[in-house]
Amino acid sequence: MIAYQELEHVLKEEISALQELHRQNRIMLLPLRRLNAKQRDVELTYLDGFLRNEQLQIVHLACHAQEKKPMSQSYLLISDDFSITIEDFFVREFAIKHNPFVILNACLTGTISPLYTSNWAALFWGRGARGVLATEFHVPDSFAAAFTGVLYQHFLSGKPIGEALIETRRHFWTGKANPLGLAYALYSSPSIRIAK
Repeated sequence: MIAYQELEHVLKEEISALQELHRQNRIMLLPLRRLNAKQRDVELTYLDGFLRNEQLQIVHLACHAQEKKPMSQSYLLISDDFSITIEDFFVREFAIKHNPFVILNACLTGTISPLYTSNWAALFWGRGARGVLATEFHVPDSFAAAFTGVLYQHFLSGKPIGEALIETRRHFWTGKANPLGLAYALYSSPSIRIAK
């Protein structure tokens, strides 16, 4: 789990829900430690090592995404004041070695801008992710936290990610008349499941 804890609902809901799943032995949670922006090179090397961990089946990023110009300077704020840019991905040649599924729970991680083909989902997929779940537009932090809580209930029950995503969207649409589940796009085969 990679989390920017300054987002209120990430800290109060999303992280605590993932920690509870860990306590119940439903997931093995490996949180990324806080990164120090004053030691950027050291921390980027540490992040690269974290992404190469063979124990990772899911890499869950609960963070803040920001579009910048030029596009290569668009970034994910992943830890306190520590951001990672699209350029960092190319320069550092980050690799996700053991093909985990990546959940990018931040705004605009699927489509940063319709004028560019580069986006976070494509970067993670190109670096070795088995698949990516990303957002196509701005999603309130409170909804993002609630959405992933329901998504994990379905995904960890043995349903493939495509079915888990549909069931989660349906939960918010039929139960709350909330269409924001449509913000989440799947960049993978819908048949991916969690191996036990």
